[in-house]
Amino acid sequence: MSAEAWRQAVRELYDFRCGYCGVRETDVGAPLTLDHFQPRSKGGSATLANLVYCCHACNEFKSDYWQPESVRRILHPRRDVMAEHLVEAASFT
Repeated sequence: MSAEAWRQAVRELYDFRCGYCGVRETDVGAPLTLDHFQPRSKGGSATLANLVYCCHACNEFKSDYWQPESVRRILHPRRDVMAEHLVEAASFT
């Protein structure tokens, strides 16, 4: 599969939105970036399961952070159940 085909597959998998914050391509006016959830510098692969479509800000903020055993780990947008980690208060925070 070509690099462009991989990119398009990830875009569609994430419905053209950032896997971390949810911002849409149409909100930022441009295609988003691809992030290696487990950074390549920490042994991550370039497989579809390890790629997250995300906005530039989230990609920069996450950088090469990788602490999978930590309670402060980054949640994977397609593998983790957010409801098990987040609670919305009555004030909508």
